[in-house]
Order: sequence, then C-alpha cells, then structure tokens
Amino acid sequence: MITRLLCLLMALAAVTPPAQASAVTAKCGEIGWTLALKSSLADLVRTDFEASQSDWVQGGSWSTYVTKDGKPHTLIRTDLGERGRRELRLTILRDGDYAITVTTILNSGNIFTDDVYEPIDTQTRNFCYEAGKLDTPDFLSGGEAEMAPDPYVIAGEDAKRTMLLDRDVAAFTAGLAR
Repeated sequence: MITRLLCLLMALAAVTPPAQASAVTAKCGEIGWTLALKSSLADLVRTDFEASQSDWVQGGSWSTYVTKDGKPHTLIRTDLGERGRRELRLTILRDGDYAITVTTILNSGNIFTDDVYEPIDTQTRNFCYEAGKLDTPDFLSGGEAEMAPDPYVIAGEDAKRTMLLDRDVAAFTAGLAR
C-alpha cells in the first residue's frame, strides 16, 4: 500500500507543471511547497542590488521580486567565491509562511588561477517555515532533536538569519515571522 502511494506521488510530481508566480498557495507539510521554490519569476517585477556585506571573496547581490500589485514574492541572495557560489531563494507561501532553498555550487578550479572553471558538485537543501518556525522532518521530532540540534536544523536557522535579518532587505521581509 505504501509503495503504491509513493509511486502515485512520484508520478504526480513528474507531471505537475511548475507553479506560476501568482499561484503559490502551498503551505509547509503540503505536497507542492517545494514546487513553489521552483516557480516561474517571469511575470514578476525584479530589482537587483549589491549586498552591503558578504563573507565571500567576490561579494554578494540581492534580487527582489514583487507582484505587479507590489506584494513581496521572492528574494534571492547570490554570493560568489573563488571556487563556487551560493544562492539562497526565499519564496513567500500563503498565510505568511515561507520556504528557502539553499544551493551551493563547487567549481573545478579557482576563478583567479585556473583555466578550467566549471561546476563539479551541487548541493541543495530546502527549508519550510510556518509562523517563522522551521518545519522539521518527522525523524527530527522529539526530545533528542532539541538536546542536540541536527545539521538540518542548524542550516535552516542559518538560512533564515541570512534571508530575514540582513539590513539590506529588512523592508522586503518585514511582514514575515521571525
């Protein structure tokens, strides 16, 4: 029974089109919140600007996306380094919930010294937040997770700090729960 259900869910995910910018309505725990992180940004108004602070060698930048009526939708932070880059994408879901995906790309060489400079490894982690609280996978629930935080929880809280607390984007994220 469980195998059939998993097969059905995988088949549904394979044929479900990406969510459109105006149709992001999933909440944490619902099938589809990860699709919101891949939703098209084509119909949104984009603004780009440099980050005032970055721990990465080549610095960082922000891209904000708002709907045509001015509502915040998506925020992207990109940091560039000698051997790769990191991109964080925050997408606002319904009722003030939000999701963040963190993608880190490691390149084959150093941007300053090597002729070959192509991606060799990509790592992506998705996080969902309800009322500002990280929605943790079931295997992390209970007292053990609270006594010794899992790397997933640590990475999720770091992503939240980066995307919500930076003064560069404070106005954009003002309505989101911390």
